[in-house]
Amino acid sequence: MTTWITRAIARTFWALLLAALLAACSDGSDPAAPASSTVTAQDWRTFAGGPARTFYNTRETDITRDNVDQLEVLWTFPTGAIITASPTVANIELPEGRRDIIYIQSWDGFMYAIYRDSGKELWRFETRFQEVSFPNTGSAHVENVNGVDTVFFGAGERFYALNAATGAEIWTFDAGTGCRNPGDCGFRRERNQIESSPIIADGKVFFGMDIDDKERVDDPDPALAIEGGKGGFYALDAETGYLAWFFDLESGQTCYPNPGDNITRYDGYHSAATLGLPANWFETRRGCDHPRNPNGCGNVWSSAAVDFGRGRLFFASSNCDTEPEDVSFKPGPVMPPHDEAITALNFDGSVAWVWRPREIDNDDLSFGGVPNLFQISVASLPNEESITVDVVGVGNKDGTYYVMDRDGVNQRYTKNIVDHTSPDFPYWQTKVVEGGSFSGIISTAAVDQDLGRVYFSNPYQRLSDPQRPNVHALDIHTGEVLWQRDLPLGSFAPTSAIPGVVLTGSVIAKIYAFDALTGEQLYASDNIGTTSVASGVVVHKGLVLVGGGIGARHPVTGEFPDTSTQNSWIPNNVTALCVPGTASCPLPADETVD
Repeated sequence: MTTWITRAIARTFWALLLAALLAACSDGSDPAAPASSTVTAQDWRTFAGGPARTFYNTRETDITRDNVDQLEVLWTFPTGAIITASPTVANIELPEGRRDIIYIQSWDGFMYAIYRDSGKELWRFETRFQEVSFPNTGSAHVENVNGVDTVFFGAGERFYALNAATGAEIWTFDAGTGCRNPGDCGFRRERNQIESSPIIADGKVFFGMDIDDKERVDDPDPALAIEGGKGGFYALDAETGYLAWFFDLESGQTCYPNPGDNITRYDGYHSAATLGLPANWFETRRGCDHPRNPNGCGNVWSSAAVDFGRGRLFFASSNCDTEPEDVSFKPGPVMPPHDEAITALNFDGSVAWVWRPREIDNDDLSFGGVPNLFQISVASLPNEESITVDVVGVGNKDGTYYVMDRDGVNQRYTKNIVDHTSPDFPYWQTKVVEGGSFSGIISTAAVDQDLGRVYFSNPYQRLSDPQRPNVHALDIHTGEVLWQRDLPLGSFAPTSAIPGVVLTGSVIAKIYAFDALTGEQLYASDNIGTTSVASGVVVHKGLVLVGGGIGARHPVTGEFPDTSTQNSWIPNNVTALCVPGTASCPLPADETVD
């Protein structure tokens, strides 16, 4: 592997993607949420299992601490490239009756619907090809809209809504110009890409958009010029796909179309003409006169967690390089207010609060993982009584996991909103490794509310100098490190958990399981037919489900693509494992289904 791989991977995993619910509902469900938004024993309908994004399945009983070491491959489903998305599972009405179906996209350009029990294909849908570094990374969200189970996901800059039973397209939305003309989009032109995994609340689909972190370059030679770009955060009408609002991270403004505008393509930096809008559209719509700086940063490759009780969502953003002197197109010297930050938005797109750990950062110490929602106990001042507070937590590439109040306060010190520069804003922050642009906490953590722990992993900074330890368990109330372990080369994958067991994929193509209480390694898989594991492991009704592969795509500048680009095209599998003898595992240990 080369440093290209580490750099590319480090930017990808988000934790892609990724609640707001009472974290006490540790399976991710929320008593205040609509019935269609809650997780049932049959469903894992969104990234990390639910709107709280805890990646914890409290209802799993077939796989336990005592038998996880017996996992065997039940079936594999082949695709034509790598799979970095996490599986989504929904119980869908089909002509033969209700069936559990897995939805997952591969970098071969297809969204697949797979029968969970057999690994056989139900349907596949081909997405539009676009030259970007991370084209098909996000996980799917399945929601019942007007009686139709619908699959929502992004690929390149296009966002799709498909019929979950048939794969038929319902609507699409372009987070950009739509790449309508040859040469509009590419590694040096429009690079808008949706790496974020969507979630639905208040009748809206929420997701972020990234622009591949390349600054604008003017050059008379078109081969050397780079367009520049700016990310943003979107809300679409779940039924129609029309833009409900767009949040511009550079300014903190929210753009609201007028009723009847029916906007199906939009971003924060192209002109009205390029987006197919009337010439005066930006000036005549509320909040839409935000800056259209093609180097405005605002990259979002994280996904949102949703708190239905508060009517609020939480997402994290990537870094923004600044320039102290006016010698480039970079902003500066202080980053725009919502870059490299945790932002809390209300469902209507208005800002509730924002916080970030630093004001200037040219070291790419960004947020990529999806925020977790849970509860902690803290002692408040001045009487030191213990209180329970709803919090949001997320890791950063600086190697630190941060925890703060969902209401934008710190009840240890004040009942007032704390300015985003205040060091008293987080309840706790724990630094576990040195961190860096290719390391630190990149992916989404798992939260076990019952045991009171948060689990996550980190990758290497350099192959020659891996940051260790790289698997961590912290106390959710205090941030105290409870145990740490080492994996060869670490992990870019999200971490997941079930009662008693913590699971994560690794760079060396294995799945590892650890004792949740002690950190003892319980299991390391044999060859499961993948080149690496960056997909988040999902445990669903006795099956361990995961995608395989790792990589990123870059322009070909020599005779051959670089190693990372070549890796991205290696065929990889969706794999299902189970424990022989359990109700969900009908095959003996020495028999598998291909």
